[in-house]
Amino acid sequence: MSTLPLYWKLSSSSKNERLGASVELISALEQFQEQHVPPSEGTNSEDSEEEDADQLMASLETLNSEDVRYAIKRLIRGLGSPKESSRLGFAVVLTELLSRLRTITAKQIIQLVIENSQTAGSMKGQEIRDMLFARLFGMTSVIQSNLLFRTEPIPNSDSPPALLSDFSTVITELISVGEKKSWLRESAWWSILLAVESLYTSQVEWKAEASQLTISRLFSNLKDVTSETIALALKMQPLFPALDWKAVLVPAFKNGNILSPDSLRILARVFRDAPSLDDDNEDIKHHNVGHWNPQLHFVWDIIFTRYLDPSLQAYNLPDTSTIFDFYRVVVDESLFSSTSSPERKSWGFQVVQKLLGRIPNADIPLLFTQNFMRSWTNHLSGKDRYLHKEAVKVASAIQSVAASNPNVGYTLLLTLVGKDHKQFDNLTKTKTIESILTALDVQGVQGYVDYLIKKAAEATQDSDPMSTTRNHTWVADQLVTLIRSASVPNNDEWIAMALQFLLLHSFFVVKKRDGKSPIKALQVAGKVGLTEDGHGIIRIRLYSTLAHLIGNHHSLVGLEAFEQCDKAIRRLFPLSTSKKPSKKKKHQSPEADDEDEDLEPIDIVIDVLIGCMEDNEASTSFTRETADIVLGLMSGELKQSSIDLLTTQLVPRDPLADEEEEEEELSGEELEAMEVASSESESSDDQSDAEDGHEDDTEDTGDEEVDPELRKRIAQALNAQGMTEAEMEDGNVGGTGEESEEEILMDDDQMMALDEKLADIFRSTNKAMKKKRQDAQRAANVFRGRILDLIETFIKRQPASKFIIHFIQPLLEVAINSSPEEQHLSGKASKLLQNRISQLKEPIPDLDVEKASELLQELHEWAKRAK
Repeated sequence: MSTLPLYWKLSSSSKNERLGASVELISALEQFQEQHVPPSEGTNSEDSEEEDADQLMASLETLNSEDVRYAIKRLIRGLGSPKESSRLGFAVVLTELLSRLRTITAKQIIQLVIENSQTAGSMKGQEIRDMLFARLFGMTSVIQSNLLFRTEPIPNSDSPPALLSDFSTVITELISVGEKKSWLRESAWWSILLAVESLYTSQVEWKAEASQLTISRLFSNLKDVTSETIALALKMQPLFPALDWKAVLVPAFKNGNILSPDSLRILARVFRDAPSLDDDNEDIKHHNVGHWNPQLHFVWDIIFTRYLDPSLQAYNLPDTSTIFDFYRVVVDESLFSSTSSPERKSWGFQVVQKLLGRIPNADIPLLFTQNFMRSWTNHLSGKDRYLHKEAVKVASAIQSVAASNPNVGYTLLLTLVGKDHKQFDNLTKTKTIESILTALDVQGVQGYVDYLIKKAAEATQDSDPMSTTRNHTWVADQLVTLIRSASVPNNDEWIAMALQFLLLHSFFVVKKRDGKSPIKALQVAGKVGLTEDGHGIIRIRLYSTLAHLIGNHHSLVGLEAFEQCDKAIRRLFPLSTSKKPSKKKKHQSPEADDEDEDLEPIDIVIDVLIGCMEDNEASTSFTRETADIVLGLMSGELKQSSIDLLTTQLVPRDPLADEEEEEEELSGEELEAMEVASSESESSDDQSDAEDGHEDDTEDTGDEEVDPELRKRIAQALNAQGMTEAEMEDGNVGGTGEESEEEILMDDDQMMALDEKLADIFRSTNKAMKKKRQDAQRAANVFRGRILDLIETFIKRQPASKFIIHFIQPLLEVAINSSPEEQHLSGKASKLLQNRISQLKEPIPDLDVEKASELLQELHEWAKRAK
């Protein structure tokens, strides 16, 4: 079996293909190695440290099969490939192969890696980069395969496969790689960290010497403080506590404690990659990496582990700071400072994400500091912000934490809706608060409602009514969101508290707190000075909430609070029927009698429901929902007259004509009083005309009311031409009575100017009337649409009613004869005919066959006339 094709697959860009080839290649090489029979001569050496290169390669050739030898050399050469996927595939196979072979030594592999990753001055930049990567990956493979710490000797040899000199060479080479290219420093030191961890768990005889050698190599010049040296020091302190760490870390860190309060400022500058400005430690230099890595440095994980892992607490010195002191100084005041760059803030967002899943739940609010909240909300508020994606990741992490633990969600909620962040979701255009609300349990929701009511009570201490109104409106919005959300767990207790708050501040003015009141809002509230608009806004919230609760058939135990407020309840429906005979309402059927005693009781109910739909001020979402529910519940009681009352509303009519008709209709007493006054006025006018001798039979003696605004504008136009208001009333210009002979007439130019002004006045008046008519027609169309909704409710509740056929012709009239401005009515009527009436499957009992036959005949005649 040839393994050559598998090497090509190791360079594939597909991860699955690389892994598949790796498994096949390792399996084949193991079989080849098992079949190999090494020579019986020994290869032991008394002084393995001085074993030359020829002997190393001879041992490699002797103890391993030809395919294995080829694989090792080709895999090491492949580490220098310019193709990224090749380095990954070859490094994985090399690491796994080294971990399984017991016939090789660390020195052999290290020598091969160094020989195949040499750099020269004649190389191009890309070639140097590839060689440095090859050396880094090769040394890392030696460490991760554990070949560097293996104690079992190879066959036919008494010497161990790894020596102290091998460890020293690996550390030296990795340090060298990091120094040659600053962007490789973090990766090189991460490999050194792996070597230190493996050294700690190994059983090599030279462990103590290796740890001391590492300290001397890495911390010999600690004045050059870097994130890597801090990470290695923190990692090695609990692993090798016997070392004199104070001598190692001073003077860079006072008392040898990296995490002491005095050292936090140094850590902040190092992690921010800023130059040192510490006057007390002028000799301490900060190593500037010269590039920005979008990924968070591995030192942060080590620091968080030192703070949060209970098993490492014993290694912390007495003057060690808390993790929140560290967070405040190193993260909030440094990475999230107002002068920090977006790159540094990106690191800060990643730090917050790490801490959210690691710190105790009760301490999570401590992360939401002022600087962090400012940066987070700013970058979360728009997709065009530089760090919007990072800010969204933080929001997602918060939502995940809240979903996994409802108690944490409640704590996060109180933190986010604090004094400065009430409109968090609106500002950030996210649903962070809403998602946290849905993750709460019943106890959490109950606690949040109680918090909101107390928050509103605290706002009453503000003497500014506008500020109080804004706070109460925000609380009302939060309560409405809770009630309307289908994901929030509900119970009668907190729903009742929310409704009581909305009801209280919708209709009442709170003068003082009442600790004995059953209403929670009264128990904690002081004197509340809401504006009238504030009461109106909360009232609208109340209506919409009630409509939602009734429409979704929620448990309305909380509505018991309304029993204490009968007057407020009556204000929900400001419609009433008069006991006295009154004019016929414009929405009543033309066939309806004028006397109320002839109306069926159900017709009175339908009349009231129609009034709810017609009155724009009374027609709130609550009244419309209630009207729909009432009609549905009483649909079985409707009479023929009730159906006629509904269908009559679909007939189009001139809304202004109805208003003029209503204005002209007067009561009997008012008409009689006007007739008496008119008679007296006419007698007086006749007498005056007889005396003055100026009776003019052609004049209209009836006084017709003139629009005051129109009269005023005409007067202003006439005044501009020299005519006074008195002269205008007498019909004279320049004088009256005896002075008429001296009247000064207007010339042609004045007359033309006056004519233009009067024309402008009448044109503007016509425009105002046109707009008034359009608004009235629009309101009428909205009303007819609401009537169609009521008809749809009836058809859904009574699909087998004999009255359904009476809706067909009126609906066809609306569907066919609607104007272009009424297309929405036409569409709604068509849907009722096609999706409701035409889809009825149950037979209609007690159907008036004669009426149905007449209707069908009319429809056929109608269809014949249609084009």
